[in-house]
Amino acid sequence: MEKKWDRVRFVDLESFEELPNQTWSFMGREAPSLEWFSIKFSPSRTRHIQVLPALFNGVAPRLRAFRAPPCFDFDMATASSCLSNVRIFTFTGEHTVPVMFSLLKLMPRITHLRIEGSRYDLDGPRHQMALSKIDLPLLESLQICGKDSLTVLAFLEHITHTSSCSLHVNHILGLRIYDKSSQNTEPPPSTIYGAILKWFLPYINKHPPTLIVLHRGRWYPDLIQVDIWDSNVHRYFPTVEKPHLSVDIILDTYGRSFVRALAPSFIAVKSLHLRGVHMVHCHSQSMYSAFPSVTELTIHHAQFEAEAFYTREGDGEAVLFPLLHTVTVGGDYEGGLLESVADFLEYRIRIGFPASTLDISAVYKVYDDPDVVPRLGKMKGLAIIWPTRRRQEDPTKS
Repeated sequence: MEKKWDRVRFVDLESFEELPNQTWSFMGREAPSLEWFSIKFSPSRTRHIQVLPALFNGVAPRLRAFRAPPCFDFDMATASSCLSNVRIFTFTGEHTVPVMFSLLKLMPRITHLRIEGSRYDLDGPRHQMALSKIDLPLLESLQICGKDSLTVLAFLEHITHTSSCSLHVNHILGLRIYDKSSQNTEPPPSTIYGAILKWFLPYINKHPPTLIVLHRGRWYPDLIQVDIWDSNVHRYFPTVEKPHLSVDIILDTYGRSFVRALAPSFIAVKSLHLRGVHMVHCHSQSMYSAFPSVTELTIHHAQFEAEAFYTREGDGEAVLFPLLHTVTVGGDYEGGLLESVADFLEYRIRIGFPASTLDISAVYKVYDDPDVVPRLGKMKGLAIIWPTRRRQEDPTKS
């Protein structure tokens, strides 16, 4: 690469080990052909990495995508000419908000911006920062992951964008442990949710959602990740490349207020995907009730409790998903789920809101639950879409 550096167009490196300083000498050389530059390190290895401050000696006219290596000491004088045509930029854990803002002002053509944090981050800001507005008229996507609430707020409140800009905000540090009774220097969750709402609503008004995906947080049952899609995606595996909205919601007082504010935008959503949130202890009723027009429900993962969808008697709750007609079991089924699906379908029959179609065509091991198959077959009016190799796999047919 050293010998042919002037012809290199793409650099995509990932390392889990600390490399010697001389490794990065090429970053101080002119890069007339370079279009894509990305370096990833294991977070625990980034603190001692030293790189040249003169980025590509100020010459990289074709550079369109850049992932900033951690601990990179940007020289604004040389960075300006290198970043003026950049469309895609990723900041990693160790860049401060003022540095990121200064660099963004050098990128008027940026369309996709991602800010990443990690558990090895330096301490985030402990007070509001004096920042000026940044006008990014071409920005199509902003992604913030693993950053503290003050950093998130700084970007949401100071970037001027259009209503076509999608937003992903996930893993906000400290959001679920906010204590209003303590001397807390971070903004309350209501302020964060309010700033997110100001981004979401203009986008949703222009791109009405058609599909919602709810994910349960890996470690916290009261954390729900909401993905909002305005276009058709694969019914089992929506892809992250397509533009959409995404946010983590803690189902506490603040989070439920945020859901209520979003609910009018979900009134026409027909398709709902559930990934791990269909558990009784998740207390997700407040989320489910925001989707009265859902006709198609897709269930992913093995953990599923039908009771999570039951209306509690005496509480005056409306039936969830009154228009539901199709239930689909996703292809990542691991066995044991169909019994709960049968419980759910029988419950819908009992309350007078039966489903008309069960799609298990993507389920590879349907007959791991042999007792459930006859139950499904006895449900009057239920059309079942079986796997294509049913006769070869059905033990009752052998």
